[in-house]
Amino acid sequence: MKKKVLKENILRGYTKIEYIQKRVIDYIMVIFLTLFLSPVMLYSIYRIKKESSGPIFFKQLRVGLNGKKF
Repeated sequence: MKKKVLKENILRGYTKIEYIQKRVIDYIMVIFLTLFLSPVMLYSIYRIKKESSGPIFFKQLRVGLNGKKF
């Protein structure tokens, strides 16, 4: 049985144009998702604050090496 050899290097890097296109698409997605998910996050913050007397974000003191708190 004869083995097939890949003719194209699939591990090549991006060309300059491909890199710019990728960055633009990444930024567009970040802006879109931020605008889309902001109301969801604000509603979640509101509900947590309404139902709980504690802080919105959990924080905890932990003990590390030699009893040092962080």
